[in-house]
Amino acid sequence: SFLSVAVAILMYVMSVGSFEDGVRASPEHFDTVLRNVQGFAEGAVDEINCSVDGGLKEISKKITTLPALVVEEIEKTQLMENLRKYDYTAIEASLAADKEKIDKIIESLKRAARLMGSNTGGSIQITAALTTYSFLQSQLPTATTGIQALGEKVAALRTTLSTTVNDNVGTLIDTANNKLPEMSRKVAEMTDNVKEEVSNAALKAQSYLDKFNTTLDNHEKLFDTAISGLHSIVILPGVVALFTATIAFLIGFCFVFKNKSLPSKGCCSASCTLITLSIFLLALVSVVIIAASLFMTVGYGARLVCQPLFHDEQLKALETIDSLLPKFSLQSMKPGISVSLSLSEVMKSCKNEEPFLRAVKGNELIDARMIEGAFDRDQLTHQLESAIDGVAIPEQDPAVLVKLTTALDLGIGYPLVQPLDEAEKVEAAQIRYIVEAMKKLSGSLKPTLGKCKELVESAKTFTDATAIEDMLKTTMTAFVDQIYGDLVSTVDTLTTTMLNNSASCLPIYRSYKDVGDIVCQEIAGGAQGMWAAAGLAALSLISTIVAVFCIASVLRS
Repeated sequence: SFLSVAVAILMYVMSVGSFEDGVRASPEHFDTVLRNVQGFAEGAVDEINCSVDGGLKEISKKITTLPALVVEEIEKTQLMENLRKYDYTAIEASLAADKEKIDKIIESLKRAARLMGSNTGGSIQITAALTTYSFLQSQLPTATTGIQALGEKVAALRTTLSTTVNDNVGTLIDTANNKLPEMSRKVAEMTDNVKEEVSNAALKAQSYLDKFNTTLDNHEKLFDTAISGLHSIVILPGVVALFTATIAFLIGFCFVFKNKSLPSKGCCSASCTLITLSIFLLALVSVVIIAASLFMTVGYGARLVCQPLFHDEQLKALETIDSLLPKFSLQSMKPGISVSLSLSEVMKSCKNEEPFLRAVKGNELIDARMIEGAFDRDQLTHQLESAIDGVAIPEQDPAVLVKLTTALDLGIGYPLVQPLDEAEKVEAAQIRYIVEAMKKLSGSLKPTLGKCKELVESAKTFTDATAIEDMLKTTMTAFVDQIYGDLVSTVDTLTTTMLNNSASCLPIYRSYKDVGDIVCQEIAGGAQGMWAAAGLAALSLISTIVAVFCIASVLRS
């Protein structure tokens, strides 16, 4: 029994020491937890802001290339492809070279005519060839001039459209690029607000810790006295009880060894003394039992709070007391609209290892449509259509094309290699040279005229300015819609990346659990040990009281 009391006192001393250490060390532990939470929030927000800046720069690059993309899309239209696929300069150069060949052939035919003399058949052939080539010589400039004019108009149209697109789209691009930094600033404001709310909550908790530390420092002696009092509640009664019980046992053993019966009367008799000691011990035990009951209430009360608050998988208790706790008010990207967030919502999300931004309802804080608003699709479409309405489209006169087609048909239809067999009998070498030149001309001029004919056929779509305007508007509207769709997809990808790829907020939940461990294990655990030790001491002392009382009874009999 004596050994049990001694063990109980030792356990009690250790439990009080644990309780004291927990109280003294808890501010430092709490401070570490708060700094961890603040550091995590700052790191997560910086990561999000960096991701946003990178994403918006990518969007800015896409928007900046828009004028070139619009022009490229216009160039892909059937009209522009038809007009662009021919090399007007090369065709003009080929026609010019063929004209020189025709001029030389005509000079050669004139010399051959002078050599024909009385050969009537040869003269007729030379004259017929001269007539054909002279007519061809007169018609070729029409084709050359027509092709040159058409090429100039096509080049003018392409230049005009490119200038129009760049002038109009460029203004909107500048506007969009000016708005994107504003979007970045709004996202940064939103994330900084989240960081500020976390920081404010941490600072508020820190202020309570500071007050606790100040109170502890200012009342160090009082705290030491309280700890000493806790020691005394069990240790002092236990020591006194052990001392008293020892005296009682010594008295009892002394009379037993003398083998004497004790007087049955008198308050100073040994039995009376032992009974009095038993009553005194019972009083001391009552003090210990009361202390044990108090510590048990404190210990189990703390456990009753700790279990549902910090160790419940569903965090039901935290959800229940949400109404008693201050809520976080987070400012969204939309002016004047804030999102309310409770502690239980944050902790549940963090416990499930959700990304930080999603845990703080980032899907409600981020407005993807506002970011997309930096690119005004309707305004761009309207401005481009208005610009096209104001463009002087250099349309081709259909009559000119008809005239050009006629000239080309004549050139294509003429047999360029004329029959000169009669003339060859008179001047074989000269005529063979002319025939060879005619063959070479036919080999180059016929394909060139064929290309010119194809080009003119394509240019027939270039005769209606209204149709061209409608085609350009339709093409650009469809393309702007496509670009806007790509932009929306890019923004959605950016917001999804921000929501899903930000750092997991599990460290915040772990910090919350750390708070629970500090309170439940270090402080409440000490209180649990104190009542257990006090209870053991009380039980051991009760057995001692019974033993003393039995000795008194034996001595009386």
